[in-house]
Amino acid sequence: MAQLVRSAKSGNDWTVYELSAFNISIQDVDVATFFGVPQLPPTTVSPVILNNVDRPPPPAVISKEDRLFFQYLERANIYGKAAVDDFAGHILRMLDFDDNNRSILTKRELSFEMCGSRVCANTDMVVSDDADYYSLIVRDERRTTVIEEPKAPLIADAIAAFVENNQLRVPPLPQRTFPAMTMFGPRPVFYKIPVTQSLVDALVTSQYPAEPTVVQRLVPPVPNLNQYLRHGMNLLETRRIVFQCLEALRGLL
Repeated sequence: MAQLVRSAKSGNDWTVYELSAFNISIQDVDVATFFGVPQLPPTTVSPVILNNVDRPPPPAVISKEDRLFFQYLERANIYGKAAVDDFAGHILRMLDFDDNNRSILTKRELSFEMCGSRVCANTDMVVSDDADYYSLIVRDERRTTVIEEPKAPLIADAIAAFVENNQLRVPPLPQRTFPAMTMFGPRPVFYKIPVTQSLVDALVTSQYPAEPTVVQRLVPPVPNLNQYLRHGMNLLETRRIVFQCLEALRGLL
């Protein structure tokens, strides 16, 4: 792959070509490998959400948080990227990803240097701490097939987050692994993306990195993968598992 032509390209336009050109691969792993625990933790999400496919009809009284979950889920099934953003942001807030001085930010314009040019990486959502260091990256897509999962742009976002974090750090970090996730509709898939200064240097100088970058990918361990790819969190048997994965993901921040 060292002979591949390398050129500057915005993060939004990254594909598997850029991954190959810079020695980046994606490896599917299991829960124990991804989270470092033998099993997923329980979830604290409301039983109303875990036990009802749709919002319970009146006269049932439910909390504001539960009501918004069902509303955002329905919209994420029907509408475009903005609706998926709303749903992703809500489930992250439900699980306190914005606790401990963290905040959830949307549409951040990040950048990094690639092949002699400054290129942009416009994230859909990030979690940031009170020092403005990015710690979680989210990319979404309205498409409904796994083929459309925005893997390469997500990795470009993580590289940009590493670069921008290091601009604020003294001394800068030589490496950082970012927890991340894609949302293609209401179907989260989870990632751990290691970024090193040597990878950043290779991007700047258009060189093929000697050391490979291996990104870990975890599809929630649902009973039926095909059903998950079609219906995502609309199914109760997958909804609980996804929330358990999110509980574990928060522990990686």
